[in-house]
Amino acid sequence: MKDYKKNIFLFLIPVLSLMAMPGMVFAQPLQCCKLSSAVEFDGQTFSSGIWLAEHQNTNCDGVSGNEIGAVTCSPTNANITASCATPKWGIICLLNSIITITNWIFYILVVMTGFLVILGGFTIATAGGDPSNVDKGKNYILYAMVGLAVALLSRAIPAVVKALV
Repeated sequence: MKDYKKNIFLFLIPVLSLMAMPGMVFAQPLQCCKLSSAVEFDGQTFSSGIWLAEHQNTNCDGVSGNEIGAVTCSPTNANITASCATPKWGIICLLNSIITITNWIFYILVVMTGFLVILGGFTIATAGGDPSNVDKGKNYILYAMVGLAVALLSRAIPAVVKALV
């Protein structure tokens, strides 16, 4: 039975990779990005919701909305006027993406942790004196705690990336 699960997993990895290939091949580099969360970089805080683009001599201090109109960029065939332009826009957009991804990982793992704790408690409560079911319930709760530790570590990844950059 375990070989069957292993074979499905080994089959799904290449299939999902092939499904993602057209998106990677036809992806066009963006000229700007919209920040989904506030990003602090080089002593500046870039507010969430602003469009950030590249420009050599523009300062973004205090930008909180569509205030500057510095550069026109077109990420999806629509002309969008950037709220803020800076030469470090690529790094800031990368940090924004990492923050967004780690936030999603955190939320998913916290939900899974809660589910596993409930499942473990239910398994222990309905074990009926069977030691193997009690151990199974304890393992569910142990895995939930490991998942919670991983979720908390995922919140530290943006800080580590920012320190490396």
